[in-house]
Amino acid sequence: MGGRDMVIFWGISTCGQVDVVPKRFSVATEFFHIMYFPLLPVRSCVIFDQRPPEDASEVTPPAEGTQEAPAAAPEAANAPAEKEIRIRIPMSGKSVLLGYLRGWGFWLAVVCGFLGGMLWLMSGSDPEAAAMYPGFLWVALGGFIVAMASYYGPWNTASPARALGLCKAAGLDPAVLPDELRQAAADR
Repeated sequence: MGGRDMVIFWGISTCGQVDVVPKRFSVATEFFHIMYFPLLPVRSCVIFDQRPPEDASEVTPPAEGTQEAPAAAPEAANAPAEKEIRIRIPMSGKSVLLGYLRGWGFWLAVVCGFLGGMLWLMSGSDPEAAAMYPGFLWVALGGFIVAMASYYGPWNTASPARALGLCKAAGLDPAVLPDELRQAAADR
């Protein structure tokens, strides 16, 4: 007799991308997950964009003990897209929060949407189901809105001070920042 196999995905996944410096880098947190539902944050990293800056010689190696991958040097900036360059930084609370909001929001939308749909289908013959399904669908909609809203807004882009702080935390020369961010950070 054949049994049915259930596949469960688990491991480490990167979520919560925040503090984006366009065409340079962003911050994300690696979470231990089950079925892509983020459970425990493991570490935060600066993840470099695969497109090199206009002048790749501006990128300097990070300080000792902070890198997990080869430093972002000119030859690494032109590396194949499969090789991400990540530098470990202190845990980013904003990245952790948005990783949870995105993961939990989408799961809440899927689970409550499914349950609300099932209750809606049963609502013709069951008055209790007819009373419950709108609540499940509203919770699903709320979870979806929270998850989608976490991708848009000022919390995703690095402020000039934060971009400069990330450069220091990753051991990078601030010259890798776009001119307008570097200038705004210097004016403060």
